[in-house]
Amino acid sequence: MPISLISNIYDNFRATYEDNPQFILDFFQKNIIVFNNVKAFIDEEDLHKYIELSCIYAESLYNKGRYNDTVDSTTISMSIIDKEILRLNADEIKDDWYYSILFLKGMASYSLKDFKTATPIFKELILFDPKNEKYGNWLRHSQQKQRQWINTIILIIGTVFILVGAIARFYTKNYIVRQSFPIIGITLLIGYYIFELYSNRSFRKSSRA
Repeated sequence: MPISLISNIYDNFRATYEDNPQFILDFFQKNIIVFNNVKAFIDEEDLHKYIELSCIYAESLYNKGRYNDTVDSTTISMSIIDKEILRLNADEIKDDWYYSILFLKGMASYSLKDFKTATPIFKELILFDPKNEKYGNWLRHSQQKQRQWINTIILIIGTVFILVGAIARFYTKNYIVRQSFPIIGITLLIGYYIFELYSNRSFRKSSRA
C-alpha cells in the first residue's frame, strides 16, 4: 500500500469537512481499512497528518461515549506514532495534537475505571504542561480513585461499628459501649459520604472546565 495515501485521506478530509461528529465517524469508517494499515510515513509532515487525523478520530469516539473504542484506537495509533518518531528522529513533532491523543486515552481509561492506566498518562501530560489545570485535576481525581480501597475500608468499618453497637444493646448495659460504637460508626459513614460527594462534584466541575 503506498504510504502517501495518508496524505490523500488528510486532504480529502479537510476538503469535505463538516462540523458534525457523525461526519467524522462516517468518514473514518469509509477509510478505516487504509487508515488502520498505515505503518510508516514518508517524512515528518506525513506523520503529523496521521497524528492530527488520529486525534480527531479518537475525539469523535470519546464524545460518542465509545470509551473502549477510544482506548483501542489511541493505543494502536500511539504505538505507530512513537515508532515512527523514533525512526524519523522527530521528537519535536510531539505537539498539542500528540498529547491530545494521550489525554483522550487517559480520559477514556478513567471513564472505564481503569485508573491504573489513566494515572500514568495524566502524570506524563503534567510533565509536558505543568501549568495545565485540567491535566492536574484529572490526575488528582484518578489518584483518588486508585485509593478508593481506603474509602471502602472506612465504609466497612463504619458499618461494622454500627452493627456491633446494635448487637451490644442486647448483651451489655455499659453505657459507653452501647453508645460509642454507633457514634463512631455513624461518624465514619458521614465522613465517607461527604468525601465521596465532594470528590464527585469537584471532578464534574473540573472536567468541564
